[in-house]
Amino acid sequence: MDWELCKTFVAVAETRSLAGAARRLRISHPTVGRNVAALEKQLGTRLFARSTDGLSLTSHGRKFREHAEAMAAAALRAEASASATGEQARGVVKLSIGATLAAHWLMPRLGPFLRDHANIQLEIITHPFPASVRRREADVVLRPVDA
Repeated sequence: MDWELCKTFVAVAETRSLAGAARRLRISHPTVGRNVAALEKQLGTRLFARSTDGLSLTSHGRKFREHAEAMAAAALRAEASASATGEQARGVVKLSIGATLAAHWLMPRLGPFLRDHANIQLEIITHPFPASVRRREADVVLRPVDA
């Protein structure tokens, strides 16, 4: 089974739209549609139904979602396990942080971190609302809180 098709399925199931999944996955809207169609053809069943509220899962889609989310969790664990065993940490880390905190706290500290961890690619998401770790929009979320 093609993991990219399953990843697309999970994103559509969570966002309930092809456009939302496209934004999340950073691929085109037509590619999301093709991936869903290819997965449905491969499985021989419809996974989504169109409604006024967007796309909703069919009964087959709900059953498949459980397994696809387990695959996603396993893939994340496998990736973390493989990259943690090398001499240096490597890979992409998505960091969600407010713009002000990024500018005044993170940026002055970023140079030494990136020099010490040359194999880490840091993707910084500065949005007023924290990205979701659960939905895999970010790996780390930094927000100030009152203690």
